[in-house]
Amino acid sequence: MTSFGSAGYYRKIVEKEAENITSFESNDIEYEIFLRNIVSRAYYTCFLHCRDKMIQQDIIHPDHNLFFSDNSHSKVIKNLPAGLRMQLEQLKNFRQKADYNTTEKFSLPLQGKQGRHRLTFGSPEHILLFVKTILEYDCN
Repeated sequence: MTSFGSAGYYRKIVEKEAENITSFESNDIEYEIFLRNIVSRAYYTCFLHCRDKMIQQDIIHPDHNLFFSDNSHSKVIKNLPAGLRMQLEQLKNFRQKADYNTTEKFSLPLQGKQGRHRLTFGSPEHILLFVKTILEYDCN
């Protein structure tokens, strides 16, 4: 059984949302809702995986601030290897747009650049593939 707080829990949500989104046309509001959810959960899946791996590997130390402060995400991201850091930072930017920018249409493709790294999602499947790739990283 997957616990509520684990990256595996969020990964299951991402996979289920990616499955469900195929039943809508890309111009439907339901499609946009599913897409926003997929991007948001994809970020948290990757973030929690990296945070937990870094704690296990003693790269960062668990303390109250790591779990309950505004800078907990920055603390995890800044300790990642450069390529992974850039990708997770860009996914975080996509997630912030998905969660907070409700006045603009949120649609694919999502394209962004962080440093010299480009991150593009052309489909929900690309997002799933990205999540699976991040979950393979050991984060050190």
